[in-house]
Formats: sequence, C-alpha cells, structure tokens
Amino acid sequence: MSTCRAAGLAQLLLLVCCLRLCTGLDKTEADSAGLKYKLSTNAQTADLLVRPSETTTVSGTSPRSALPQLATCGCPAAEQGGKAPGSSVVTAMQSLTAATTWTVEQTILLSGQDVFHTEGMVILDNYIYISAVEVLNRSRAVGRGWLLQFDLDGGFVDKVELGEGASYHPGGIDTDGEYIYVPLAEYHAGNACGSVSIANCSLPGTSIMYRVTPDLQAERLFTFPDHLGTVAVNGCGPDTQYLDVSNWGSRTIYRFSLPNGTLIGAANNQQAFVDFQDCQSLPGCGLMFCSGVKNLPWQFPSASNRFVGDQAVGYVNNTVGAQFQMGGLALVDPTTGIAVTQVPVTAVLTPGGNILTTNPVWVADSFNRTSGLHFLFAPDSNNGSVVVTRPVTA
Repeated sequence: MSTCRAAGLAQLLLLVCCLRLCTGLDKTEADSAGLKYKLSTNAQTADLLVRPSETTTVSGTSPRSALPQLATCGCPAAEQGGKAPGSSVVTAMQSLTAATTWTVEQTILLSGQDVFHTEGMVILDNYIYISAVEVLNRSRAVGRGWLLQFDLDGGFVDKVELGEGASYHPGGIDTDGEYIYVPLAEYHAGNACGSVSIANCSLPGTSIMYRVTPDLQAERLFTFPDHLGTVAVNGCGPDTQYLDVSNWGSRTIYRFSLPNGTLIGAANNQQAFVDFQDCQSLPGCGLMFCSGVKNLPWQFPSASNRFVGDQAVGYVNNTVGAQFQMGGLALVDPTTGIAVTQVPVTAVLTPGGNILTTNPVWVADSFNRTSGLHFLFAPDSNNGSVVVTRPVTA
C-alpha cells in the first residue's frame, strides 16, 4: 500500500509541476496543425498547439507553489449565491480528498417546471439558471434546448428556448456577471469537418454559442463545427475577452475571442478520469473549475467475486458487467489542458440516485445568508432539485 501511495504522490507532483509550462511548435508546424495558440510570456508571443507530449517539467517546483498565489482572483460576488472568488475556490480544492464528506445544508426542490435532463447551472442576480435538454426523438435529431430560470426557493420564473434544428443540446453554462453563455450542439460526438483541420474547415457550424441576459433575452454569437459542451467565461462583465470551451467528452479545450467567436487556440485535455460536464471560470487565476462523471466498467471475473450486500451506490446497474459511475472535480489550466488538482467524488445525495457531479455544478461565495463557499449540484432530471453542500475533510 505504501509503495502505491508513494507512486501516486509522485504522479501528482509531476502533474502539478507541468502547470502552464510547455514547449512550442514552430510557425510552420502550428499552421499545418490547423490550430494556433497565442500565449504571451515576457513580451514574447508564441504560436502553439498544446499537446501532451510537449509538456515539460521544472525540478524543485512544489505542488503548492505551482498554484495561483494571488490574494484574490475572480469576479466579485455581488449577490446571494454569486460566483465565488477564484482564490477561495483554489484554496478549497487543495483541501479536498477522496475522503471528503459532502454535508447537505439544503435541498431546493425545483417546482413548476420539468427540468428535463439538466446540463449546466449558474446563479445570477438572485436567480438560479439551469440549461436543460428535452429529447423528443434522438435518433431523428429532434429535441428542444432550454435555459430555465428559478428563484432561490426553487419556484419556476421563466424559460427561453435556444438552438436551431438538430442543434438542440445545451451544454454547461457560465456567467461573467452580465451575461449567461450557453452552447447548443447536435446530440452526438465528433465534428463536421472529418479529416480537415477545424481551423481550415469551411463547413457550417453544428454548434451555436449564445449569450443571454438575466431577463432571458438571447443573442446568437457564433457557430462552430465541433460539439461545444462546457464553457468558462474568462473575464468579468464588459472586460470579458475569451471563452474557454470544451467539446464532447471534454477531449479538446478551445479558446474563442469575444464577441465574434474567432478561434485563437486549443489544448488537448490531459486528464481522463472524468468527462467534464459543467465548468466555471476563475478569472485572473488562469484556471477553470470543472465537474464531471465517467462510467467505468467493473472487472469482475465471476459473479461470486461481486460485493455482497452493496446498496448499488454508484452503480449504473447492479449486475455482472455493471459500470461504476465515477464523479470528480478539477482545476484545469485551459491553455495547457492540465488538471492541476483533481478530486474523485462518489457521493449520492439526491432522490434520483445520481453522483453529485452529474452535470450542473456551481460554487457560490455564500448561500442562504450563510457565508463561506457552498458547492451546489443539480444532478437529477425531470423533477429535479438543487443540493446545497459544504465539504468537510477530516
């Protein structure tokens, strides 16, 4: 056990030491790759397509010193449940472990409106906003995408339908305090360009990025030929400059400029323990906070080796060959795709029996007149609820 633990710690140290350190392609290689990433370093600008094989490490860098050391970073929280300061999220994430207990402070039942299949969540101007997909006929690409608005007690307020044609599947959402950004995509993996690099692809976009005001006035910003899933807003209010957006399974993280949606960079996601479903930016920290799940197969050679008396917590089904649903939280550098901190989550605290990190998540600076970080989750579909939690690590 001690050997395995030491190996795990060594891998974690190596992962954290890679934070925002990468080697670059020359311009010819970057252009041929079809994607360019502009990063400013000491007044020098390099064109990069960040790949796992091109990361480097620096000896002597500790995990703690590699993380942001800013007194504050992130947008100020102006209202109840507003986006938590990035520095607070970074500090909290460093304290979480696999043994962390998620204490439920409140369960808010969402009433007056079916939430269908929930995708993302933000709190803005004292309202809860949830993106959701209503699937009518998936095989025929028929459905409806929604942004739903609830008050802080869970009462339904309003909704707006988003999407066009087959692009009806909303992803995770985020806010800069002025707008809510919502991606809509076709309900499948893959891009429309095939072997043609996305940067050189002239096919019409299959995904649409919207920004929506708190009173649900939607504006169509741009389209893109790959599935756009999560979005993190890199900025606050009118100072917002970039959107960091991941595709299906969060395998690639794209960066788009605002408001025209010009693709200015991409990085391969260098973790694979979960697929990110919803992300939240930490402006000024150089990181984004993400949550997700992944279904992993149990490797049972026979039925006799299964756990006896298990309550099926975390199982998709409790049969031989069943899948275990792993949840997780991560702090990710969108310019390198490196998860500098990642924590497994297997807690099931809702009536629907889903892992907490199944889709919507939001970290609030305070909630229900209680100060301190609150982690909000909304994993259940249809008759959903928002679970307000605080982590406790022994």
